[in-house]
Amino acid sequence: MSRTIRPVRLTFVLAFAALLSGLLSAAAPAPAPSDSDDKDREPEQPNVEVRFTDGGAMKVRALYAELTLQTPYGKLAIPVDKINEVECATRLPGPVEKKVKAAVARLDAEELKDREAASAELARLGVRAYHALLEAEKSDVAEVRKRARALLDKVRESVADEGDLESRPNDVVNTVDGSVISGKLEAESLRVETTQFGVVRVRLSALNGERTHKEGLR
Repeated sequence: MSRTIRPVRLTFVLAFAALLSGLLSAAAPAPAPSDSDDKDREPEQPNVEVRFTDGGAMKVRALYAELTLQTPYGKLAIPVDKINEVECATRLPGPVEKKVKAAVARLDAEELKDREAASAELARLGVRAYHALLEAEKSDVAEVRKRARALLDKVRESVADEGDLESRPNDVVNTVDGSVISGKLEAESLRVETTQFGVVRVRLSALNGERTHKEGLR
């Protein structure tokens, strides 16, 4: 009489492995949402109005929970719903800032042709080089001061109102409790959702400021 031997031990091991795999899958963290995931849902009510350096403005939904501000007294993480308004510091886009710094550094180059090329580059950059030229005007090197002053005169002549040349060295955050906090925002861009373009990143160098509303903008 023949007997059938069933692989009980193997069946148990496989069942236990399947159970363990299921538990591990359940415990694994969910993948972080990506910009592509946001495209599949309807935009939420805008709660921030961003103001651009060219005078434009746009109503958006902030997709960041807080803004990190570096202050002389330490780093602050300020929740968005506690912010009334942010006045952004004057910034240049990274590549432009590098060009300005490099050109200013060449204003006292040994070769005359290099100094002339630096002046020509700064003249071409115009208003964007204005604040760096103000600092260059304070240089201990006479050649740098002379060239900076000449370039500053050209920049001032190119604008209708010198008030347009005013700069803000710091970001200023106005909170709902009336606090006014000055410092530098750590982020280079803000992740927001727009009705027109979906989820985008807005560079701080393109912003004059932002105004927030708890109940959305109308």
